[in-house]
Amino acid sequence: MATAASTASRVDVAPSRARRRRRASSLAARRAPSSSSSRVDAAVGGDASTIAREFVFVPYGDPAPRDRASLSCDGKVDGATLDLTHWTNNATPEALYADTSTEIALNLARARFDDAATYARFDDAVVLNNHYDVDGVLSVYACVDPTNALRHREVMIAAAAAGDFGEWAPCDGDDGVKLARALDAFADDDADDEGYAAALAAIRDGLLDDIDAREDLWRRGVDEMRASWKLLEDGVATVEVMEVDGARVAVATAPATAPRLHSGESSSSSARFP
Repeated sequence: MATAASTASRVDVAPSRARRRRRASSLAARRAPSSSSSRVDAAVGGDASTIAREFVFVPYGDPAPRDRASLSCDGKVDGATLDLTHWTNNATPEALYADTSTEIALNLARARFDDAATYARFDDAVVLNNHYDVDGVLSVYACVDPTNALRHREVMIAAAAAGDFGEWAPCDGDDGVKLARALDAFADDDADDEGYAAALAAIRDGLLDDIDAREDLWRRGVDEMRASWKLLEDGVATVEVMEVDGARVAVATAPATAPRLHSGESSSSSARFP
């Protein structure tokens, strides 16, 4: 990111649905939930009780198990029965597709309640991913506990966007980026599976219900983000929006003597440009 003269960050902000890049570049408007939380609760009391999925971490490059139905979350796992990913060459159903894998998995959760005939065959599918990041953790969680995930749909989508795209805007509040930074804290480059175990345990212990209670996990990352925003507000850093290969990108630049701008995927966030 840094150069001798400046610190710069690029954030893709234009939809790129047709290409379906490994990391989707679109920051399209978020779709509101299709129903109220009371409807979710009502659905859970019915056929959702049959959903019993387990998560299995698959090393990158390994195929999906062939002895049962499987869901490929975020990381594309060859041979999976159903893709729930925005990675390149995915086969995610058009009806479920979204900018982040988390929203795709949440769309499956909603569709399962609305259309059991189509999706009930995945009720006991094994949930797979092959790398650790915020979008991966939250898409996995949406599959293993779709009922609770739907109750937290908006903050999960916001966190996935912060993790994958560095997306944040002050008007949206901080809970999404707090959740993203909290999940970053469990990342272990040498043991992705252990990172998943710790992150999913934290979610089960109430991370989604009270993100402020785990300030120890997100405080440093959020403070860095706010400091970067202050540089923009004060004019120390500047932003230029330009077209690059058909996509709109925002380039933030600051003097080399200024504090580092934090705007990369997964470990920091930046402004969103509509």
